[in-house]
Amino acid sequence: MLRHDKRPVWYCQACDKSFEPKRIDARFCSLACKQRAYRRRLSSVSASAGAFIVVALMLWPTVALAQQTRETFKDASGRTLGSATTDARGNTVYRDSMARNTGRSVTSRGTTTFNDRMGRQTGTAKGR
Repeated sequence: MLRHDKRPVWYCQACDKSFEPKRIDARFCSLACKQRAYRRRLSSVSASAGAFIVVALMLWPTVALAQQTRETFKDASGRTLGSATTDARGNTVYRDSMARNTGRSVTSRGTTTFNDRMGRQTGTAKGR
């Protein structure tokens, strides 16, 4: 059986330096380079996600954004108890002071259905 004394030269994907891998599937010369590449990947993903949001907002009709209404509920001493956001169709999402979803109401054909935070129906109301 023939053996090769020379190993192939590998190049680090983070710093482009040559190194001798300890494993056949090694991609980085050190843990520092591996961490550097990971952080670069994270920043590129968040940057692309931010760019996607900007493009989506540019394409989103401004009329739909303007038709959402937000209402805040406060007690007698001025502390915020919660808020409600209503869209153009009359669907409302209710949130507590910690911004947790506490329920929603959906309006369809003049009837409003109330649901708790788990989606269970808690009541209905007929419109006039």
